[in-house]
Amino acid sequence: MWHTQIIHNAIEMSITAIDKTIAKTKFYDKIREIKISENQSKAINFLLSGKEESINNSMYRAITDTSQVTASRQLNDLVKKGVLQKVSNQKARSSAYEICL
Repeated sequence: MWHTQIIHNAIEMSITAIDKTIAKTKFYDKIREIKISENQSKAINFLLSGKEESINNSMYRAITDTSQVTASRQLNDLVKKGVLQKVSNQKARSSAYEICL
């Protein structure tokens, strides 16, 4: 019984990992024609990893090692391109963004 449960758990974890990989691939297929910088790609991968549901300017700067102004510009660029959307319950000074799936 114990072995069966361990195998079952391993299968469930594998399916979850595969589902995340498929979702990430489908998302990148969807935005294939959109020009995205290396920094923007890092932020997108961070969000697609599932560690956080949204990203803000401070998190973007930590991931990409950019200035506050550059982070704002690049995040707004992703919003304009339809890759990210602002989280609706956030105030203007603490804007957060999530993936547009």
